[in-house]
Amino acid sequence: MVREVLIVRPSACARARRGGDARQVAQRIGAYLMASERLPDGIVAAPDRRSRRLAEGAAKVMGLSAASVAHPPWLRSPDPATLVATLQVLQGERLLAFGETPGLKLPFAPLLALEQVGAKPSVRDVISDEQLPETFPFPTIEGIEQRPYPAYYYFQTGVIPYRLTDRGAEILLITNHKGTKWGIPKGIHEPGFSARASAAKEALEEAGVIGEVEDEVLGSYAVKKWGGTCTVTAFPMEVTCVLQRWAESYRRRRWLPAERAARKVKRKKLARIVAALARSLS
Repeated sequence: MVREVLIVRPSACARARRGGDARQVAQRIGAYLMASERLPDGIVAAPDRRSRRLAEGAAKVMGLSAASVAHPPWLRSPDPATLVATLQVLQGERLLAFGETPGLKLPFAPLLALEQVGAKPSVRDVISDEQLPETFPFPTIEGIEQRPYPAYYYFQTGVIPYRLTDRGAEILLITNHKGTKWGIPKGIHEPGFSARASAAKEALEEAGVIGEVEDEVLGSYAVKKWGGTCTVTAFPMEVTCVLQRWAESYRRRRWLPAERAARKVKRKKLARIVAALARSLS
């Protein structure tokens, strides 16, 4: 039987004034649970999109993947007896639940701790927005520093997409959000994904290309972002499929001869990595 149920109210997260948008509040809840050593044995979310999004955001801060979040239909039940009965048969000491739980009359706060007492749960703790941490711990050689975003944001992966043609090797470059600079598909190393799988995901979303991400790490480079430095690890990927419609199709993309692609990239360390791949392909 679950002895403690942590309830995250999406509506309360959305109305929190100090923590940014609702997703950032959920991330701060994840950091709070880690710091207070109250990590859950399981995470569930109501089936609605907002509850799922907040649950996944908190899970990733705690080092879990989005797939670790379950979506049981009983969480939306307006019948308090059904909710209580379900909680009594679940396994684990602590459950983290995202949803409005209309069947339970609860205080309005981003995070509530309920204690199982007999057949009826009682409110043990009410955690307001002001009690949640404003920043996130980030490990460095010199110790722990505080950053404005979760630690995993600062570890990124990317691919250098290439293809072999009769004219020689070509490399695909894409523009940044503003369309002002050329670079490679890259993004946050998603918790629960391997570095290669996360890089392949970015290639699909940002460049609309599919291929085999190779085991070899071409190199890494630093990007100043989010009040800190992100480390980007780059892998080669031979493209096998180019989509005409993809998630971030506002980005321009261009196939260039390998050596010319290296000159097109403005970030010096990345340009050297691209140039090294160009030499190996030729």
